[in-house]
Amino acid sequence: MTDWLIVLGGLIAVIGGILFIIETFKVSWLWCVGCILFYPIAIVFVFLHWGVSKKPVLLQLIGFGIVGIGMLVIESM
Repeated sequence: MTDWLIVLGGLIAVIGGILFIIETFKVSWLWCVGCILFYPIAIVFVFLHWGVSKKPVLLQLIGFGIVGIGMLVIESM
């Protein structure tokens, strides 16, 4: 059961990451390349373009939260 939580959370986080890259490319291909090659640029993008990046970032956070819950359950066993 807990393995599925980790896999599901990881899958949700990866989908959020892919959607984030797609949104950066919609704004500009330079933002996309910058976010892929140098991660702090992604943080700047999120603050400057919150309306565009809100859904992918929240999807990633949900995914990481599910992974965290799965890890906590494994640790308590």
